Amino acid sequence: MHNKTICHLCNLSLGSGIFPAQFKQTRVLLLLKKQTLDPDEASSYRPISNLPKLIERFSEHSSKFNLLPVQHSAYRPFHSTERALLSVHNDLVRSIDKGRISLLVLLDLSAALIDTRS
Repeated sequence: MHNKTICHLCNLSLGSGIFPAQFKQTRVLLLLKKQTLDPDEASSYRPISNLPKLIERFSEHSSKFNLLPVQHSAYRPFHSTERALLSVHNDLVRSIDKGRISLLVLLDLSAALIDTRS
């Protein structure tokens, strides 16, 4: 798909507030993290999402044309969890140095239940 087409489709979706239903659904597969882990334990698995190709192309397009904030890490090459943590740490330290009050809210979904029913 051509970049102008992707841009046009995204602008239509954002402008109308409508996101096609087929792109709101994905197939999630549960893969065993390591062969040595207990397959009867839910924590032994990691969810893998089969995202629609359009979302993948939009991510490529937005990265290529610098449409995302510098801090955005998801689906970007060379933007690891470690880089995101360093960025948050740096922001907090700079805020403290300036005498500002900071609030950090963390949400851990690692123990969230995944509905595997089809």
